[in-house]
Amino acid sequence: MKYIFFWVLLTLTFGHCQTATAPNQFLQCYVRFDAVRGQVQADATLYQSGDVGRTQPMEMPGGVLYQGSPMQILPVQGLTYRRTYAADFVPEHSFSWVDAQGGRQKVSFPMASIARFHFGDGPLLRNKPATLRWEGGPLEKGETLVLLWENRALGQTVPMEIMRSSGNASIEFPAAKISELAAGQWILYLVRKRLAKTEAPGMSAEAILEYYSKSDTIEVK
Repeated sequence: MKYIFFWVLLTLTFGHCQTATAPNQFLQCYVRFDAVRGQVQADATLYQSGDVGRTQPMEMPGGVLYQGSPMQILPVQGLTYRRTYAADFVPEHSFSWVDAQGGRQKVSFPMASIARFHFGDGPLLRNKPATLRWEGGPLEKGETLVLLWENRALGQTVPMEIMRSSGNASIEFPAAKISELAAGQWILYLVRKRLAKTEAPGMSAEAILEYYSKSDTIEVK
């Protein structure tokens, strides 16, 4: 799987948010669940506001906990905390710490899954529309669905990003969109991405949460 595309989005999103007026402290988080590997990666960075709106990363005396377990500080990324481990999917992801004043802080963010997905029976036809359906509920506010198509024979990867808020766990693809894929065997997996925010007195928190589904092989004609 390719994660670089989303780390660029993460950097741009948080960089934009930091230009606005912020509380004294804020937390930036990233959580990725990889259904293929059965693995979770969680990152967190705490910031303290400085002069002229600038911020400085902070190290908490007792560190930062993810799902109640300690995170490790990355050696080459400032004061970013990370925890990576094998796990089953859970719909809630929490970060907690004790601040410099001894107060206990905790924030939680929801993550939705995609259990299965399909385009129906038979191959995809480049000159006909198709409907993608999945299990896991419709997209909600702040969510984006990304289809990552990979054709290893051609050495191609084609991303398709969808943002919508209808009440169905499905997306209609016109023939013009399907025709962007060359004929052949494609490996497809979905990324369900959520941008979440929360606030408390003197503190705000933001997170990008990504669920990487298991893959399926789809023939395009």
